[in-house]
Amino acid sequence: GIFTVKVPKETPGQQFEGLNLLTSLLAPKGARTCKPLIEEIGSTNAAPEDDDEEEFDWQIEQTPYEEPPRDALCSQCGYGFGNLRVGVFGRLQV
Repeated sequence: GIFTVKVPKETPGQQFEGLNLLTSLLAPKGARTCKPLIEEIGSTNAAPEDDDEEEFDWQIEQTPYEEPPRDALCSQCGYGFGNLRVGVFGRLQV
């Protein structure tokens, strides 16, 4: 069963604008009653507080990455149960 119902407009030729804007259709009507989420606390004389903050040097000295020697890495890495085996793959590398 499919039902087709045709309902004519109450006022023929009337156009309904903004039916594709769902957020405006779903928004509550009237003025907003909520108070602002951010509240300014303190005196009305806004004095600059830059004097209280100490200067921080944001520049960090950087050094280029240097790859460690291959022998140093192979001696540190262990394989197998409890990392007991060392240098297992060393004989396979050319």
